[in-house]
Amino acid sequence: MIFAKIENMKLKLVNYRILFYSFLALLFGIYVARGLYSGEVLTIVTVSLIFFGLTISLILSKHYKILISLVLIFLAGNGLFFLSQSGFSCPQYSQSVVVSGKVCDNIKESDYYSNVVLKNVLINGKKSKNISLSISNSSSSVKAGQVLSFECELENVKLFTLKRLNSFYVRQNIGYSSSVKYENLVITDGHKDVDEKVREAVKNSLYSKMSEENAGIAYGMLFGDKTEIDLVSRSLFQTTGIVHILTVSGLHISFLIAVFYSLLKKIGLNKYINFFLTSVLILFYLYLCSFSPSALRAGIMGILFMLSNVVGRKYDILNSLGFAGIIICLINPLYALDLGFLMSVFCVFGINLISPVFTKYLAKVVPFKIASLLAISFSAQIAVVPMLGIFGSTFNLFSFLVNLILVPFFAVLFPFLFVSSFLCNGLGFLNFLLVPASWGIEFVKMVVKFFSVTDFMFTLGELGLLASVFLYGFMFFISPYFMAEGIKKYSFISVAILCFSSSYFCFANIKDKQQSITVLTSYGDECLLLQDAGGENLLISYNNTFDKYARSKSINKVNYFLSLDDVSLKTYDSIKKYDFDYLFAVNGDKKIENLYLAQKNTADKVGNFQIEFITFFDDTLAVSVKFSQYSIFVANENAKDYTGFVNLYLSSFKPDFVFVKEGYTVPQSYIEKTYSYKASDNAKYNSSLGNFKIFGFDKTTKIRSID
Repeated sequence: MIFAKIENMKLKLVNYRILFYSFLALLFGIYVARGLYSGEVLTIVTVSLIFFGLTISLILSKHYKILISLVLIFLAGNGLFFLSQSGFSCPQYSQSVVVSGKVCDNIKESDYYSNVVLKNVLINGKKSKNISLSISNSSSSVKAGQVLSFECELENVKLFTLKRLNSFYVRQNIGYSSSVKYENLVITDGHKDVDEKVREAVKNSLYSKMSEENAGIAYGMLFGDKTEIDLVSRSLFQTTGIVHILTVSGLHISFLIAVFYSLLKKIGLNKYINFFLTSVLILFYLYLCSFSPSALRAGIMGILFMLSNVVGRKYDILNSLGFAGIIICLINPLYALDLGFLMSVFCVFGINLISPVFTKYLAKVVPFKIASLLAISFSAQIAVVPMLGIFGSTFNLFSFLVNLILVPFFAVLFPFLFVSSFLCNGLGFLNFLLVPASWGIEFVKMVVKFFSVTDFMFTLGELGLLASVFLYGFMFFISPYFMAEGIKKYSFISVAILCFSSSYFCFANIKDKQQSITVLTSYGDECLLLQDAGGENLLISYNNTFDKYARSKSINKVNYFLSLDDVSLKTYDSIKKYDFDYLFAVNGDKKIENLYLAQKNTADKVGNFQIEFITFFDDTLAVSVKFSQYSIFVANENAKDYTGFVNLYLSSFKPDFVFVKEGYTVPQSYIEKTYSYKASDNAKYNSSLGNFKIFGFDKTTKIRSID
C-alpha cells in the first residue's frame, strides 16, 4: 500500500493515494479544530466549502466509503487536537515553588541574561514538564548538564500567541517559564546525555578550525540548530530563499542515504544488513537533531525509500509522505500546527505534484537536468508561500537561481561536512578536513550576499486559510494526479485561480478600518496598538509579540509611536522599520529622528489622537489617549508607587478603558465592568490580555481575544 500504486482505487478524475489523502484529512482536522469550534467565520466557511465540494464529487462518483472514511478521519483529527491541547496544560502555582532541573545544551546568552531550558524538572519534589528559565546578572555562565536548584514563581507558558502555535515550547516540552538571579542558584554537577555530548564534541571541532560565523552556520547545517548563527547571516539566508539548508529535512536525509546506503551497496554488503545499518544511522542522526518534526518526516520517508528497494516494490512518494505524516501526528498532534513541519510536508507535496509540469515546459528551452532543477525549485517555493506569508518573510525573485547554484553544491558540501566533523572527533589528525569545509561555507555566504543585494524582493502577506486551500487546489488540478483532459481540466484550473484571487483580496488584502484597541503581551511585557476609524494607528510601548502581530496583519507602517519609558537608540533601532511619522516620549536621545519630547501633564494632539503624559516629578506614571469617541488610560509600572495621585487623575479624566498591571488597585467606583479575554467573540476590540486588567465604562463594548 505504501509503495505500489493503488490501481483499483482510482477515482474517475483523481489518481487516488489512500494514505496521503487520509493524512491530509487528519492534518486538516487538527489544524482547523481550534478555529472551527471557537466560531471563526473564515475557518467555518473554508471547512464548509471543502466538505461541500468533496461530498458532491464523491457522491456523484459513488464512493460513499471514501467519503465516510475521510469525514471520520477529519473528526478524529479534531479530537486529537483537543486531547493534545489538554495534555499540554500544566498545574498553576500561585506561590513560590522549589525547582530543580538539568540544563539542556540549548543555551542563549546575552550581555545581561542567559536563557536556558531545564529538563528532568522537579517542582516541589514532583516531576513536571521542562522550564524555560531566564538567568539575570550572571557573572559566569551555566553549562549543559549542570543541575540548578532555586526558588521562584512560575508562569504557565501559552500554547498559542496571535493564533499561532508556540512551536519552541511544544518541541521542547516546556510547560513553564520563569526568571531567577544567578546568585540565587544552587548549582551541582550533573551529566550530559549522549546527544548533548556528541553535539558538543562536533561544535568544539567546528569552532577549532573555522571562524565563529562559519562554525555557527556549519552547526546549523548539521543539526538544524540556528541559535549559533548570528542574526545578520540568518537574515541573508532567509531573504535569498536558501534557509532550508539550515533545517534538517529531506535534502539532508537523501544525501546521507546517497552516500552511505549507495556506498554499502556498491561494496556488495547484503541488502538487509545495508538497510539495517543505514536505518540505524538515520535514527541516530534524528536523535542528534532532537527528533524535530521536519527531520522526523524526512527520516521516516528515507527509511521507507530504502525498504522499497529491499522488498522490490515501487516507492510511492505521496503515500510515503502520508504514512510519515500520520505517524508524526499520532506522536504529537500539535505538530500539525508547527510551521516548520507544514513547510516540510508541503514542499514535498509541491515538488511531487507540479515539478513534472514545470519540467515539461522548461525542457523545451533549457537542458533537461537544468529544467528539472529549476522545476523543483519553482515547485518548492510556490508550495511554501502560505507558510512564508505567515512569517511575513521576504520573497526574493532570484531565489530560484540561488537554489539552482547552491543545492547541487550543498549535495557535495553536506556529506563532506558530516563525515569530516564526526571523523575529527575520533581522529584528531583529520582536523584539517574542516578547512576545505569552511571554504565551502565561504562560497555559500558569497553567493547569498551577492543575491541579497537586489530590488527584486517583496514582503509576503498572509494568504489566509481559504486562499491557501485554493492555491493547493490549483496545484492539484494542474498536476498529473488530476486526470481530466482538455476543456474540463482548464475549467477546473480557471475556477481555482478565480477562487484563489477572490479569497485573497477579500480576506488577506483588505485592511480593517474599524477603530480598535489591541493589547499584545509577552510574559510581563505589554504594548497596545490603537487604530481610529480612519485607519491611522498609534503604538504604545513595544515588544517582540508586536512583530508577530504586524507580520500576520501585514502592518508595515505605524503612524505614531508612544513610549512610556525613555527612548534610547536601541529602542529606536527596534521600531524604525515600521516607518513611523512621530515618536513621542518624555525623555529620549535627541539624535533620534522624528523624536518629539512631549510636555509633562499637557495634552498634545497628533492626527486624530490626543495624548497626555501623566508624570510626577521625574517619573512617568501613565498616558491618557483620546481617539474617535473613546478614551483610554494606560498606567506604567511606576504608577503603583503613586496610587493616590493616579486615582485622583482618573476621577477627573473618567476614561472608557483603564489598563493597569496586575496588583494595581483601582477605586471601587471605577469597576463598573471588568473585561477579560474570554469575553464575547463578536467584538470591535481585540485583546490578548496576559496580566493586564481592563476596566470599562461602556456597557455595550466587548473585547475579543486574538490569542
